[in-house]
Amino acid sequence: MLLEGQAVLTAGQQRALAAQALQAGQVEAARQGFQQALDQEATPEDYLGLILCHLRQERNRQAVDLVDEALRHFPGHPDLRAARMVARWRASLPLRGVEQHWDGRRPLRGQTLWLYGESYPHGFDPVLQRWTWGLGDLVQFARYVPLLAAQGARVLLQCRPALHGLLRGVPGLVGLLSPEEGTPGFDQQAHLWTLPCLLDAWPQEEAGDFAGGRYWREWQAWQLALARRPTPHPYLFPDEGRVASWRQRLARPPGQTLVAVHWSGGYEGVPDHRRIPLTALAALAQVPGVRLLSVQKGTPRQQLSGCGFPIEDLGAVLDVDGGAVDLAAVLSQVHYLISNDSGPAHVAGALGVPTWVLLPRHHAERFPPTGGSTPLYPCWRLFRPDHGQGWTELAQTVAYELAQQVR
Repeated sequence: MLLEGQAVLTAGQQRALAAQALQAGQVEAARQGFQQALDQEATPEDYLGLILCHLRQERNRQAVDLVDEALRHFPGHPDLRAARMVARWRASLPLRGVEQHWDGRRPLRGQTLWLYGESYPHGFDPVLQRWTWGLGDLVQFARYVPLLAAQGARVLLQCRPALHGLLRGVPGLVGLLSPEEGTPGFDQQAHLWTLPCLLDAWPQEEAGDFAGGRYWREWQAWQLALARRPTPHPYLFPDEGRVASWRQRLARPPGQTLVAVHWSGGYEGVPDHRRIPLTALAALAQVPGVRLLSVQKGTPRQQLSGCGFPIEDLGAVLDVDGGAVDLAAVLSQVHYLISNDSGPAHVAGALGVPTWVLLPRHHAERFPPTGGSTPLYPCWRLFRPDHGQGWTELAQTVAYELAQQVR
């Protein structure tokens, strides 16, 4: 209630005061301030501030409801998506037993450690109408399974059934479960997202705090830690039967270079900066001795019909069950994968396949700001456009580098 003569604060003023209160540890005052700002003018920043206040006050279910509401207004917002993951993980703790969550210090020898990678019940997000974790998310954090097994843990991983075939060969993994199977028998548990923190590969004070763009700084800090303490590579291994089948199908004459190509996320609503028009990659087809193989799935496959250059469509027959066993087998047989930042790129990286990742000039905060390599995967090479360049010019640079490698 306003006193007589008291000026009405704008949403921006409310937001600034709430941020100051939160920094000073006055969480309830901050929560009220962000709520008042949100009532006047809904912005992602107000939602993020209010969500963070709920989490600080252990109002985890309210945080989950609020982040779902925010994503209906701002679908695909990267910090809200990160907030959703943290909120849903926090909300799950009382249901699964806080005392059984591994803290990174308790001994694991002889213990059954349950890892889960999906943040929503049964793993499916009703807001975005897709699985809460993409293929790349699961693959990149699976790198820690061998380290946990080396500490003596019996590691169980719970994820969508279609990915069991791909992940079955991760060293140290003793079992795979589907979300529908419910809670298994276990001694300790952890969400895959928390493993870098628990294994001292991600600064603990940064973990789970997504305010002010810190989510992206976490990724950079993680990669710096990986540079100091690399994880074993490769840690994915393709199915030998599928490899034999695809080796025969992809038989090539001497001197031919097989290059797999992937250019877009496969689900509706994938951010624009993670989509490359297939026509922009035409320069790759002009490299002598190169045979292009599309491993693209989903709606973006439609671009093949009008791309105007030769490229074989493998996507129609790859993993019709939604998994990635065929994908891994194909990638094990190619000389290079050229891809956007996507699930197939992570699979190739975990397999140790030379992978060239095309990044936009902006929105690539998860990677080192300069240079062509990343500690995420030693076999990755990063390409970014120069100022004023687009995807077509970047692909021409990649084609030139490819020509130098295959001549």
